Amino acid sequence: QFRLPVVGADMDGGMRKIVGYLKEKGHRDIVYLNGLDPTMKSDKRYEAFLEAYGKLFGDDPTVVDNDPPYLTTVEDGMKLVDRLLATGKNFTAIVTTNDLMAYGVIDRLTCRGYRIPEDVSVVGIDDILYSKYINPPLTTLGYDYRFLGKKIFSTLFAEINGERASSAVVETNIVERGTVRDLTESLSYD
Repeated sequence: QFRLPVVGADMDGGMRKIVGYLKEKGHRDIVYLNGLDPTMKSDKRYEAFLEAYGKLFGDDPTVVDNDPPYLTTVEDGMKLVDRLLATGKNFTAIVTTNDLMAYGVIDRLTCRGYRIPEDVSVVGIDDILYSKYINPPLTTLGYDYRFLGKKIFSTLFAEINGERASSAVVETNIVERGTVRDLTESLSYD
């Protein structure tokens, strides 16, 4: 039997963190724009979003799925947010499969007159280099790329030397920037 260790970021736990973070900020109408095949078992974002949302809010969330070939580009973000807008459903926050899709979402919503984060909050995943430079800077799920690289290298090195390496999961964290509005701050108690 062939066994291959897996090393990656904790997308499962990370998605739970995102949904919990948005709930703490007063969001309930949270949409996930899923760029990947929802039946793909190796990526846990989709299932983790459904589970976290159901656990925190007690009902089913809105998810907009991509079409084959399941890309996660800027253009896919634009396409999926257009599809979301066409449904007429209410939403205050959008979570995307990755930061590139979030860029497309922000661009398309801004072109349609939405303000980020005043009208819609957007959260990406991966904290790629340019996420801190877009306007507004993207709130995203990040992880230590250097640590992940070291884990991958040490796992590969061990396997090459005939050692049994174990799988490893790298912790994720919310990188808070400028694309999420705290709705709890705008509550009035008059």
